[in-house]
Amino acid sequence: MRGTKAILVLLAAAMAGGCGADGDDELDLSGVTEGLEADTAIVARHPDAAAVEGVVRTLFDHMRQGDAAAMSVLFHPDIRLVTTGSQDGAPTSRVVAASAWAQSVGSSERELDERLYEMEVRVAENLAMVWTEYSLFVDGTFSHCGVDLIDLIRTDEGWRIVQIADTRKQEGCRTS
Repeated sequence: MRGTKAILVLLAAAMAGGCGADGDDELDLSGVTEGLEADTAIVARHPDAAAVEGVVRTLFDHMRQGDAAAMSVLFHPDIRLVTTGSQDGAPTSRVVAASAWAQSVGSSERELDERLYEMEVRVAENLAMVWTEYSLFVDGTFSHCGVDLIDLIRTDEGWRIVQIADTRKQEGCRTS
């Protein structure tokens, strides 16, 4: 919403004739952008965002490879997995042990390919959040899609995943 506010303010200034008084085509935003610094700073990419994104992408690379041990290295010892969905129109959720999930990936004979889209990374000090759409393919066949919300914390060993929550659905998905 904050980034949207900045864009709307800039559009409003342009529509209100915000061009320079001397007739040039440069937009005069003096006074219009006052107070936006706090809003637009949130939109700026944090220096650690690439490292955080790298951990998440590495997790799903290891999942594709069926490497449970490599997946587990990225987990904080207190990791929590939460899956949400709906059944008969009622919301559902369940907590899954990360070790059980990693073991099931590692022992699977099937190729699991979770494709990530529209990834958003937010970082504040030692806390990070990744919000990304995904589609899961099993042996090349579409299974389901949803949103992954992945929380990470910075440790002495680097960024570690402390929570993964996801939604699951089969309609309105990217299937390629």
